[in-house]
Amino acid sequence: MEIAIIGLLVVSIVLIAFSYFQREPIKEVEQELETLQLSAMQEIYKLKKRK
Repeated sequence: MEIAIIGLLVVSIVLIAFSYFQREPIKEVEQELETLQLSAMQEIYKLKKRK
């Protein structure tokens, strides 16, 4: 029983550490999407301004 509890504790610590390191790529993707959205909005503004 004690081994199972220790095993679950170790697994939970590993999963928490893994989830912490997975957040960085998500932030990079969010930043890229924001940049892309701003670029698209600028292009739309330029196209509307030409008309």
